[in-house]
Amino acid sequence: MTRTAFSGLMALFMLWPLWGHGQGAPWQDDAQEARMLGETLAEGAQHQRYWRNFWLAGYATGTTVYLVQADRTDNRETRFDAHVTAIKSALAFGDVLLSPPSHARRWRQLDPGDGSAPDLQAARAAMADLEIEERRRQGWRARVAPLLVNAAGGLAIGVSDDRPRDGWLNFASGMLVTEARIRTEPRQASRFQARALRIGDQQISYTTDWWLMPGQAGLLVRFP
Repeated sequence: MTRTAFSGLMALFMLWPLWGHGQGAPWQDDAQEARMLGETLAEGAQHQRYWRNFWLAGYATGTTVYLVQADRTDNRETRFDAHVTAIKSALAFGDVLLSPPSHARRWRQLDPGDGSAPDLQAARAAMADLEIEERRRQGWRARVAPLLVNAAGGLAIGVSDDRPRDGWLNFASGMLVTEARIRTEPRQASRFQARALRIGDQQISYTTDWWLMPGQAGLLVRFP
């Protein structure tokens, strides 16, 4: 498998006019498809583990910092805000801990353990299920619970403590963090696209994927 970064992708675009799109299935055989699906599922599992560890660490740190701040400050408003934000961070920590994406679990169920490709039918089914899950976790319903939690925090500060501006800022900052968390979840299944290019009589299969995580972003073009 060849991994190509952005420069390789640009070269692919430059050569695109010289290639004709293949017709029919992009895989030359079932073994090739199983291998590519396995690699994509393994990458999704790794992404999910990084994502989970990053956000667990972030929310745990945030909860601790705000609790310490609430304990040490003499300012009543600062102490109230810190308590509200600590509660929100703790709830988000529990959500990430108890309801992460299922990429790692599904790959553990499929991984043969010897470096070989997984069962083709099982890999296809897992990829289809993960695509549905990814789209659901990126949809508006995934934002309802965080919206309610952040709205409650904002109302507690803005209405109960009579500081509307600070309440709006607390709500907005909480929703921005939530949006970043949702958008950095693994989406290998929904972005996985198999393509075939034809150069003369030869057909070349390849897949593309891109990812965005805190601190890194990239594009990947894979050839068998």
